[in-house]
Amino acid sequence: AAAFDKCTKVAVYFRNDDVAGVVGYARAFDGKQHTAVLPVDFVVAKYRDFAIARHFFIDDLDFWRNQGIDCLQIDSPASARIPYLKRIGFAPAGNGTLWQKDIRNGGTAAKR
Repeated sequence: AAAFDKCTKVAVYFRNDDVAGVVGYARAFDGKQHTAVLPVDFVVAKYRDFAIARHFFIDDLDFWRNQGIDCLQIDSPASARIPYLKRIGFAPAGNGTLWQKDIRNGGTAAKR
């Protein structure tokens, strides 16, 4: 529940008339870019076939861009999530606990 306290928006994913997953996020602006900070990214076990992640983090980046977002960030992910984050184009940034994906130029991952 504490992760949801950091969210100002929530996107719910449906598949086959079921709630399949949820992403909770908050917008931030550092003077250079508009960022969606993602404290919540959860998919129900039976839908963890990568289709939802591929849709929202690879194929349909306009979901984010249409909200004026330039960058996606996840802070301090569990080590078990690192392969997933790499697969959807996130890369370490900043202090080492922050992972981000710059979506301004075709969704390329952030540079170290």
